[in-house]
Amino acid sequence: MPTVLFILTGMKLITAALGMQLYLRKKGSSPACQLLFGAVYMMSGWVTVFLEQEQFLSFYAFLPFVLAGVEDLYQKKDGRLFFAGMTAVLLCNYYLAWPLCVYVLLLWICRWNSPEEGYDHHLFWKQTFRAIGLVVLAAVCCGFLLVPSLAAMAQSPRISHELIHYSGWSLHNVLAILMDFLIPVIRAGSGESLLYHDYWYYFYQLGMYAGTLALLLVPQQLAAAAGKKKRSQTIFLLVILATLVSPQIGKFFHLTYSMRYTFIVLLALIELASEAFDQPLASRKRLLITLAALEAGAVLLGFVIPWLLQYPRDTEYPEQKLLLAAMGFLALDAILLLKDNRHLQKQLLTCSGIAEVLLCGNVALNQQSGSRSAAEYLVYDEEIRQIYEQLQERTPTFFRVDLQTGYNASTEELSNAGMYYGIPSLSGYQSVYESSLHDYLEWIGLYPDVSWNFRIAQTDQFRLPDARYSICSPKYAYAREDQNEPLLTTEHFLVYENEEAQGMAFTATALTPASTLEQLAEEPEIHAAEITELLNDTVVVDDELIESYSELLTEETICYDPVSWDSDSMQFSIHAETDELVLFSIPASAGWSVQDNGKAVSWVTGDGGFILLQLSAGDHELQFQYEVPYLKAGLICSGAGILLAVCIVRKKKEPKK
Repeated sequence: MPTVLFILTGMKLITAALGMQLYLRKKGSSPACQLLFGAVYMMSGWVTVFLEQEQFLSFYAFLPFVLAGVEDLYQKKDGRLFFAGMTAVLLCNYYLAWPLCVYVLLLWICRWNSPEEGYDHHLFWKQTFRAIGLVVLAAVCCGFLLVPSLAAMAQSPRISHELIHYSGWSLHNVLAILMDFLIPVIRAGSGESLLYHDYWYYFYQLGMYAGTLALLLVPQQLAAAAGKKKRSQTIFLLVILATLVSPQIGKFFHLTYSMRYTFIVLLALIELASEAFDQPLASRKRLLITLAALEAGAVLLGFVIPWLLQYPRDTEYPEQKLLLAAMGFLALDAILLLKDNRHLQKQLLTCSGIAEVLLCGNVALNQQSGSRSAAEYLVYDEEIRQIYEQLQERTPTFFRVDLQTGYNASTEELSNAGMYYGIPSLSGYQSVYESSLHDYLEWIGLYPDVSWNFRIAQTDQFRLPDARYSICSPKYAYAREDQNEPLLTTEHFLVYENEEAQGMAFTATALTPASTLEQLAEEPEIHAAEITELLNDTVVVDDELIESYSELLTEETICYDPVSWDSDSMQFSIHAETDELVLFSIPASAGWSVQDNGKAVSWVTGDGGFILLQLSAGDHELQFQYEVPYLKAGLICSGAGILLAVCIVRKKKEPKK
């Protein structure tokens, strides 16, 4: 997997560079401009931040094709490239498609206000409605993905209430943003120091770095546009930069605090700088003023302010070294911009810009990759799979595994890496269970963004999710409360059996009203032990159901495991001596349907996020089946969209009579 991901990542970076070059070529930029800003885009600050997150990098790679399609539409050509780009972006990451549409709208308006021959009002609206139609058609074609996803997002905690992790600014926030225009973001491992960083808000999500040359050229382009009485570009950049005013802007795009959308700042810098690159220098005086301001800012950020804040003198910050390099490139680029030989100037500026990108990108990536060790679930994947096969031989019935491996982090920092990956873990049930735990932990005030709160040191917490075994690194073994001997020992892992695990389903022996849990969850850190005890010893149900369910309790807990299972179904054979209330640690998702002896039955939510069934005395053959909600509607939507797109293409190919 690491090898494949490495190759795919390289392909995505090359695709990003070629896409940006295609966009600039359609705009009429010179080959040198295409090469330089293709390289800048390929290794921007945004890339160095999100290189390890494929879902963001895929979006980034296809984004330039949307811009190239916008240029096609502006030049009155067909909209196939725009449609293809929008479809690819929506399939890769519709999470970021919304801020991209805002950027495209601003770019579209500015582009139509830029031609020398004047503004064609009729043609503008014709092409605008055409572009909107293509966006809608792309979304319809992606219906198989968007319809079910949007339906699920409507139930998200971000919609139901705000997730507030950060509500204010600090000096470090402002300084980190300013510095991020000069150098790529650098991350450090646990215990290491960074020049400016707010660990609570994770400002490494920023990525505006587009090269020092862009910072020198943007004021030149804005001045040139103002001289031609084209204020749209200035307004364009000001609106883009206004998105950095506070993290609250992220709520406009994502309904929670975020700055991942700042790729639009990077695009704006490249857009304006690339236009100025092919034009004669607008003003030597303005260039020198810009250079002085940027150099002074770098000195303040890298040296004066840290000295005033009394940072440790014996610590070497990698940002300071990159800032020195950036200051050198600023001076070099300014000297090259003052040269009169335009052909030689472009060649030298291109070489300088690419050299800076390679230097800064290399340092940033090495710093980030060196801050954490390799993930053990990837390095020792085969060994973990062999362990799982041994556990299957030992326990042929259904079981779940808690995986305690990962980066060089403390147990509390990374207690459930396995829940994110497809290897046997709590998410081994084809990741269906993972979404339930997200909702469940959020419901009791322990949303994963805050803390998973399932820790190897508290083995009783494995009871509810039925984590029968724990696979952990030796570095985690000391933290176990029980200190039992491991069940299995391999070269890199210890395997423990969790005696607290009680079964996939179990009867209720006591009930707790949901209001009690909600009250405790208001301060989860204070009441963590009470919450755990309450969930382990009772079943939480809605307040109005307490009275009717009180007659269904058993004296002792009776546990059940499925007799068969696959990725989207489970079967139980249960013989109930009396009427029972049974909680299944299966997510209470709308996609689940249950049949009892061949007849559909309804279920309610228990313990905040799991399926709760009322069973009468007797034999029960229970069939649990999962279907993605609204998937069929989404497939119909996609089919209709693809058919419409084919009809449009065929109609255009028919010769006019």
